[in-house]
Amino acid sequence: MAARSLASRGVESIRASWKPSCFDDIPTAELLSPALTTLRVQKREMGEEAVRLLLSRIATKNRQHGIVIVPELIVRETT
Repeated sequence: MAARSLASRGVESIRASWKPSCFDDIPTAELLSPALTTLRVQKREMGEEAVRLLLSRIATKNRQHGIVIVPELIVRETT
């Protein structure tokens, strides 16, 4: 990882100010150092809503612009 390489060369100021995060709470997010703060999205709910929206558009020509699925914030070491 680039941050480790920089830290091993004494470049701590970049590592201290570098706060990466990720989306979708991939399994490796908590295994990295530092562990990544992430947003967890309910993929099943997202898929179900996408199908519902598609079927509604097909059946009624409804042009609903979208839906909101609120992700869960998983706070780890990169906050």
